Amino acid sequence: VVIARNEDEGGRGAWLSNDRQAKDPFVLVLSELAPGVAPTFGQEPGEPVPILRPFAHIGIEMPRREDVDAIAAKARELGCLHWEPRQMADHIGYICALEDPDGNVVEFSHDQKVFATVRRLWGEGD
Repeated sequence: VVIARNEDEGGRGAWLSNDRQAKDPFVLVLSELAPGVAPTFGQEPGEPVPILRPFAHIGIEMPRREDVDAIAAKARELGCLHWEPRQMADHIGYICALEDPDGNVVEFSHDQKVFATVRRLWGEGD
């Protein structure tokens, strides 16, 4: 967490980043807008606004293949499974995806090697 106290009457937010990525940082900004106070950006209350479509998505790497299957099963049960679990090329790994309430795509992967590669490059081992 870089900053966790971005808060005013319009909402609140947090900035997340890797502490060792100072030169070319990747920062994920999370925002929660206060209903009735913050700007609506053209969104009607209660209406979904998919932004991450058709392929832009948030990806999360899971530690175990079984975690991907468990997420897929839960998403299937809730009716929001977007991609069934599938094995892809080595650099992609085993993936599935769900849709959030706005219709955005959230991918879950295993063995995409993002975590292992960063640790290897930063000298932390596997």
